[in-house]
Amino acid sequence: RVSGSPEQITPLFDLLKQDKPVLIADLMYANGGDAYLLKQLENEQLLFHPKAYAAWNTNGNTLGTVLAWYKLLNAEQVQPHLQQKFLIERITDDGWYQGIWRQELSKHYSDPVNLNTCVQLIHKMNEHLKCWQQWMPESPHCLQVKHLNFPWRRFFEIELELCFKSQSDDSA
Repeated sequence: RVSGSPEQITPLFDLLKQDKPVLIADLMYANGGDAYLLKQLENEQLLFHPKAYAAWNTNGNTLGTVLAWYKLLNAEQVQPHLQQKFLIERITDDGWYQGIWRQELSKHYSDPVNLNTCVQLIHKMNEHLKCWQQWMPESPHCLQVKHLNFPWRRFFEIELELCFKSQSDDSA
């Protein structure tokens, strides 16, 4: 458990600043990232320093994603730009959408998801991605929402894909 106070997250930040291979299984809450941890990582411009991040709807899914990701990274079977894209998608979907934005949307809308909801969320995500891009290691030259869908017409789940083109590979 890392959240709650600066004293609890300082060791994590120290490891990230030393460029240690940190993988974060965000288990603080079911179905979404810990807002305090994410905002502190963002404030310190360390949001994209972990090698992996997940905050799924169950601890099993979260741990399974992080452990599988770790195995792939150790086997050097993941191209760096694809690893970064997956990290950004997990942080955006699991962390920010599920942990923060979904609750904000749910407060303002009682109706099922509609086009206006999608447009507002895409705009919010693209604004964050643009801000994050400025201090990302190996910043991609294309980073925006490519596809967003609410498959069940409710806020609980989204399908998210980012347009992500690294500086070294325009075919991503």
